[in-house]
Amino acid sequence: MMCNNNHARFHAMSGKYKHFMNHPNFRNWAKSNEFTARFSYPPVNIQEEDDHYEIELKVPGYEKVDFKISISDNILTIQSDKKNQDQGFVEFNQFRQLAFKRQFELNEKINLESIKAEYLNGILKLRLEKKEDFHTQRTEIRVD
Repeated sequence: MMCNNNHARFHAMSGKYKHFMNHPNFRNWAKSNEFTARFSYPPVNIQEEDDHYEIELKVPGYEKVDFKISISDNILTIQSDKKNQDQGFVEFNQFRQLAFKRQFELNEKINLESIKAEYLNGILKLRLEKKEDFHTQRTEIRVD
């Protein structure tokens, strides 16, 4: 078995990182509203198909009941107030669940009555059907 320096390098980097994370300026900023506003939004994908749009949010670790989805004045709001339980002193923490709120302005193409949502394997997926008038019509043209 070969021995390498990766283990020692990891501990050296870990010590430097821990020092940075424990610095009072970082700790105060990490607890601030600015930090939450910048980093609590889950990543999102939006895709347009011929007859619908799909919105996907990457939100692992949540339950279906944690999400509140609503529409008001053509603004789709997806939010969760879930936060990690206080676990006391945590030596090192790279992930956590935060409250979030994402909003999307809906256009006149969307049939507001047909929006569906499902949560599976950490992905919240919304399907927004287009109104019949706005379905994309495709016609094949044969080349002679």
